[in-house]
Amino acid sequence: MKITIKILLFLIISNFSYTQWVQLPNGLGETRIYSIAVNDNKIIAGTEGKGVFLTTDNGNNWEPIGLSPQSIGCVAFSGNNILAGTESSGVFLTSDNGKNWFNTLKYDMITTITSSSNIIFAGGFSGIYISTDNGNSWTKNESINSSIGNIVNIGNTVIASSPVGIYKSTDNGDNWVMSTTGLEPGEYFALGLSDKYLYTSSGGTIYLSTDFGTNWTKKTNVKADIIFTLAVLGNNVFAGTLRENIFLSTDNGTSWAKKDKGLIGRTVKTLVISNENIFAATDAGVFRAKISDLITTYVTEDFENRNIFLISPNPARKYIDISAISKDLNFSSENTKVELFNSLGDIVLSQSINLISDKVRLWIDFLPAGHYYLKFGNHFEKFVIF
Repeated sequence: MKITIKILLFLIISNFSYTQWVQLPNGLGETRIYSIAVNDNKIIAGTEGKGVFLTTDNGNNWEPIGLSPQSIGCVAFSGNNILAGTESSGVFLTSDNGKNWFNTLKYDMITTITSSSNIIFAGGFSGIYISTDNGNSWTKNESINSSIGNIVNIGNTVIASSPVGIYKSTDNGDNWVMSTTGLEPGEYFALGLSDKYLYTSSGGTIYLSTDFGTNWTKKTNVKADIIFTLAVLGNNVFAGTLRENIFLSTDNGTSWAKKDKGLIGRTVKTLVISNENIFAATDAGVFRAKISDLITTYVTEDFENRNIFLISPNPARKYIDISAISKDLNFSSENTKVELFNSLGDIVLSQSINLISDKVRLWIDFLPAGHYYLKFGNHFEKFVIF
């Protein structure tokens, strides 16, 4: 009898009643956090009234690295430098993990800092500033006089949000135009960017662009007055809000679900994805969650029996052999495409098989350790790379 098998591409189903978010208070406490930035094993956090904090162990332990009692609205890495944007004193720069700080941009409230190749952009109350020497000096762009909420970039394209709309530059900030097609009048703040999708928000309304800000499509509203931050992973979008915690869409903003189990603070100012984790800057400190605890993706297939083929060795390191253990699987007649999915549901390998055999070998030594799923025709199996 034919049955339907649902294969879980992520390890934990999100509607179980466990804590998804874990607070990371050691050395930091329940300090209000405005911003987070990640660079390899370093994570920095900008706080209200306590300066900048640093962790090198994934957020388990924090240490202050200066600028107290400043409030830090945004933080960023640029090479070996750390940049901190303040509420009233501009941008500070350190190249030695906070032993020495230099006030390289003075007298403005800075809300966002991002880098593009050798160019750094800072947005604030007075507009956009640009640095071409790693943050040591800044030049104000005189074509934009509006305050700036967020800035993101991909290649030479730079997008900035503001109370009057969205600005777009295709030449690394030399020239700017308003991006209006598909956008309703409003104040725009959050920006979220992946290699394919660009999102922005006005109030609780989400807009999606698939051409990096030339055209926009209105999506489903998030049930919040203000969205402060957007983090994008494939088709998945996380939204951090004012007083309504965190929402997740797994379909590019068409539908939303709250993901706040374990969160203490209600307002989320920054969300940052780092490897298999996502970090949240909240009004009650820094929180961390595994992405696989928040996102659940199912692939549904109909077949007689799941034990169609065997993967060996399992766990594996350099290669896997796919062996037919059922007469129903014939590599010469089956759909000959093999696909590997990681624990986030992304395809990491798609390969055609031309062998007429009962065994196929795939080399996987380029993939990081983790849980994977192999799809061959309509059949799935799970394996582990160590």
